[in-house]
Amino acid sequence: MFREVPRVEVREVLRLRQMGYGLRRTSERLGMNRKTVRRYLAVAERVGFRPESREITDSLVTAVLVALQPGRPGGWHGEAWAVLEGQRGLLKPWVEEGLRLTKIRVLLQRHGVVVPYRTLHRYCVLELGFGTRRETVRVDDGEPGQELQADFGRMGSRVD
Repeated sequence: MFREVPRVEVREVLRLRQMGYGLRRTSERLGMNRKTVRRYLAVAERVGFRPESREITDSLVTAVLVALQPGRPGGWHGEAWAVLEGQRGLLKPWVEEGLRLTKIRVLLQRHGVVVPYRTLHRYCVLELGFGTRRETVRVDDGEPGQELQADFGRMGSRVD
């Protein structure tokens, strides 16, 4: 099972190492397993971290995070994402047409493409703009000092 590693978690492990904390004290202080702390530090040293350095840069933390991604050298996304990239020509019109993701997933399966629903959802939201809402109320910017009013009709719960 893949667990996304928080950037703050890595930065804090590196900071405590700079302050001279050992594995046990770091793991107790952060509530993490000692093996996890050891793994973070080993990866950090491989990508250039030195405890005697004065600064922990964003590029160092990013390098550690990328190196911690199992089976994903040089990228954040897995094989299913790459498969979806190859199907972009099919997906884009379906999303623009307003099809639901469950329907899109069935259509993909008919084309022999089987991917996890969660990956399909993330891909369609991030890459194709799925689920973005259109503006429902036109906005009119009045002149300074003028009063503007908006009638939203019946909103909220109905009271009888």
